[in-house]
Amino acid sequence: MNDVPMYRDETASVYPAAAPGGGPAVMIVGAEPVAASRFDPWAAALLSVSPLPGVATVFQAAREPDGRPMLVVDAAGVTLAERLVGQGPLPVAEVHTTGLALASALAQVHTTGLWHGAVCPSTVVYADGVRLAGFDACAPGMAKPPAPSRFAAPEGVPGPAGDVYGLAATLYAALGGQPGGLVGELYDVPPPLTAALRAGMSPDPAQRPTAQQLYGSLSVIGATENTLPAVPVAAALVGSPVRPVNQAVVSINLAIAGAAAAGAAAAAGVVVGQGASGALSAMASGGGAKVASAKGFMGGLSALKIGAFAAGAAVIAAGVGVGVTILNEDEAGPGPMVTAIQEFDFGNVSFTDTVQGTTAELVGGKGKPFDGDTNTEGYRLGDDPIVYTDADGDNDLDALVVLAQEGGNNIFEWPYIWLWEDGKAVQLPYPLADAGRCGNDFEPPGVNGGHFTLTRNIAIAVPTCAQPEYQDEKVEIAVEDGYPVTVSPHGAAASCIPAEFESLMEIVNYEPRIAPDEKAPPVDTADNFKKLELIYTTWDETRPVAWLRVRMIRNDDSVSCGWVPNNGLDE
Repeated sequence: MNDVPMYRDETASVYPAAAPGGGPAVMIVGAEPVAASRFDPWAAALLSVSPLPGVATVFQAAREPDGRPMLVVDAAGVTLAERLVGQGPLPVAEVHTTGLALASALAQVHTTGLWHGAVCPSTVVYADGVRLAGFDACAPGMAKPPAPSRFAAPEGVPGPAGDVYGLAATLYAALGGQPGGLVGELYDVPPPLTAALRAGMSPDPAQRPTAQQLYGSLSVIGATENTLPAVPVAAALVGSPVRPVNQAVVSINLAIAGAAAAGAAAAAGVVVGQGASGALSAMASGGGAKVASAKGFMGGLSALKIGAFAAGAAVIAAGVGVGVTILNEDEAGPGPMVTAIQEFDFGNVSFTDTVQGTTAELVGGKGKPFDGDTNTEGYRLGDDPIVYTDADGDNDLDALVVLAQEGGNNIFEWPYIWLWEDGKAVQLPYPLADAGRCGNDFEPPGVNGGHFTLTRNIAIAVPTCAQPEYQDEKVEIAVEDGYPVTVSPHGAAASCIPAEFESLMEIVNYEPRIAPDEKAPPVDTADNFKKLELIYTTWDETRPVAWLRVRMIRNDDSVSCGWVPNNGLDE
C-alpha cells in the first residue's frame, strides 16, 4: 500500500482514506504531539456538533499514541469551489438556502465555544445537503497560521466573528461577487440579500451580526428562482489557502517566493515519496478508516494536474498566498488571464466616434481634423489612463479608453470599451459617458473586480460654463452579449439622469433594450418594472435621433436605463 499524503504543510498532513461505511474520507494528522488537556476537550466538542445538519461528519477525533492529533472526516460530495470553477455562480435560491443552512450550523457550533476558522468555498461541501468541513483549521496542535484570503476576516484573528465574515464572503462569491473589495449590488440578486452579506463582511468585527443574527436576516428574505449567468469563475477568485477536504478537488495555498512554475506543486505542499505516519499505520491495522492506495486516489498522484492557472500563479509576488484548484485532466478550469491587450497600441488605431458618426485614424496618439472641418483640432487619446479588467468574463483583459476631440476652447471626451477578441482589440460602438466644456463630465475611470467603474457628472443646469450644476451618477459596467451594461442594477450603460434641456414623459407598452440596437436583448422582463419614463429633449435636434433613452423604475424602486426606437416619441 502506498501511504503518500495528498497534502502536507508545517502543522499537519492530509491522507485520502475510507470511511467506516466504505465511503470517501480524509485523515488529517498533526505534525507534532499536543497535550491531552488542549486537544481532548476540543475533540469532544467537535464530535458533539458533528451530527448537526450543516456539519460534515467527523468519524474520529483523537490523539495517536505518540500524542499527535488526528481527525477522520467524511469527504463525500463536491465543494462549492469546484462548482464555481466548473459552472459559475449558483442560482440565487440555492445560495439563499445554503446561507440559511450554514448560518444555522455556525450558530449552534458557536454555542459550544468552537469556531471554524476557514469558512470559504473550499470548505463548503454539497453532500446530503450542504455541510461545513475543514474544522481542523483551528484544531489544537494542527491549526494553520492565518494567511491572506478573500474569505479571511481583515482582523486576522479566528473566532465567531471571523466565521461570519467567511460565510458572508463565500455566499457573495457564490452569487458572482468578488469579496475583498466594495460589496456592491449584484445583477439579478435581491438587494436585501446583498445587504445582509454586506453586514456580514463589515471590516469591523464588532459591527458584524452573529451567526444567529445573520440567519435571522436571511430567513426574512423571500426566496427567488433567479438563475445567474453560467460563466465559470477563475480559480484565483474562489480558491483559499486551506487544507483539502475531499479527494475530488485539492484546494491548495501557493505560498511562493518567486518559485518557478515547475516547482509550484512542491511549494504548494503536494509532497511525494514521504514515509507513512504512525497514525496512518495505526489506522490501517486497527480498524476504522483505512487509507486508500495512491492508485485509488484519482489514479495516483501522477494523475493530478496543476491547471494552467497554477503556472501563472507561480510567478506572483513573493509571499502572496493564492488558492488554486488542482483538477484532473477533464476538470481543469480556465487558464491564466490573457493580458495581451495591455501591449496593444491605442495611439495608432482606427477609433470610431459613434457620437459624431465619424472615424478617427490616430497616429502617435493624435488624429487629423476632418476634411472641411475648421472647428476642431482633431481627435486624440484622452488624458485619463487606460484601465483594464475582464469585463466580458472570457478570461482575458479588456480596456476602457478615452477618446478626446479638441476644438478652440472646447474639449469633448468619450470613454469606450475595447474587448480582446481573436488576438486583437475590438471597439464597442457605445460610449459610456460624454464630457464637454459646458456640459456633462466624468471622473477618471477605475476597476472593481471584473467591472469598470465610472462616476458621471451629469449637467442638470448650466447657468454659466464656469459653474455648471452637476448630479453625480456612479456605475459599475460589464459587457453582456457584446454590449456594455450596468450591473447594479442591471441596465443600459447610458445615463438615466435627465440633463439640462431634457424632460421625462411616462410611456407604456415598450420593452427597452440594453443598447440602441434592434439585436440587443431587453433590459429585463416587463413585470420587473412599475414605470417607464422617456428622456427627451425640450429643444429641436439638428440631427434625427433613431433611439431614445428610457428611465426604468423597478418594483424595488431602483432605477436602470434602457433604449427604445424613436417612432415619433420625441415629437
